[in-house]
Amino acid sequence: WRARDITPVNARSVPAHATALTRAPLLVLFPDVLLPELLLSLILLQLEAPLLLHHVNWVPLLSPLLDTLDKFNRLAPGGDRDDAEDMAWPGIIAPQHSVPNQKTPEDAPMIRKADLENHNRDGGLWIVINRKVYDVQDFRAQAPCSSELLQKYAGRDATQPFHLAAHSPAAREMMQGFFVGHYTEPEQEIAQVMDAHSITSPLMDVERNLAFLLGLHAHWLGQSTPLQPAEEGEARRWLNAVFLQGGLQ
Repeated sequence: WRARDITPVNARSVPAHATALTRAPLLVLFPDVLLPELLLSLILLQLEAPLLLHHVNWVPLLSPLLDTLDKFNRLAPGGDRDDAEDMAWPGIIAPQHSVPNQKTPEDAPMIRKADLENHNRDGGLWIVINRKVYDVQDFRAQAPCSSELLQKYAGRDATQPFHLAAHSPAAREMMQGFFVGHYTEPEQEIAQVMDAHSITSPLMDVERNLAFLLGLHAHWLGQSTPLQPAEEGEARRWLNAVFLQGGLQ
């Protein structure tokens, strides 16, 4: 994907003052940074000073971007997931890709030693058992072993003391509900594999903002511009005419 594809190449179809925007090297090189800022600024201007944008004639320049951005965003594997989330009713329709609260060993994250120490330093209670990290903050009150023993092994490998305590199968099953992730040794270098279906386009919000801007402009055109003092003076007698007071009846 090239950032240059996002900028319209047919600059002859737009006014001369607008083509300067397409020739700006910064906008071409950094569309994911400058283009969102430009659209947000135009939205604010459209809301506060629509007549100013009307004289600029920006629509022929930016309207072709909408189709280009839509095609670009649909190339992202996570586009369908984003559409499902946007169309879902919160609390009523849950996305099909939602992950249950209890993590399975396959989708659990990797926990580094620094993550373990930082969590416990903030008042948590994570321990390592069989190279798996468990959050026993709520479990220590129910654990057959003492709460002091769990606190002693906070942030450490408690595999041997856990097995020596001879926990019942019910206690071991209960521990699965406190599973956080897999512990990664500091000397190990494990490459994190990113799920391709979770990758979304960085320009998704840009497309939405552009569509919102065009919608605001269309709404403003539908309402027309407010009457100017000169127009009110010339057309007042016609606006007050009897044959124009009946509306559509």
